[in-house]
Amino acid sequence: MTDRTCNGWKNHATWLVNLWTDGDDTMREIANHRGARFSDSVDELKDYVIEMYIEPFIQTSACLARDMMMSSLSDVDWREIAVNLLDEDDEGEDSEV
Repeated sequence: MTDRTCNGWKNHATWLVNLWTDGDDTMREIANHRGARFSDSVDELKDYVIEMYIEPFIQTSACLARDMMMSSLSDVDWREIAVNLLDEDDEGEDSEV
């Protein structure tokens, strides 16, 4: 069996999304939306990344580049990204005490 992890993340697509969105306060706010179900936050993270990081650069609704990007996003472990964002905030709260 081949190890498909990447830099401590589940796979390359998950690591890449984390790399490019690291420090995005809106991502953190979405993950920390305590009133919503966790699964809703995970779905919102994906929608936000598509809206902010993919759509502005792919103007046409159908093209190879868009299809390739959307296909790669299906490999992202959005739950892992959300948990990481929550863990970062929990660590920040501990250090402030």
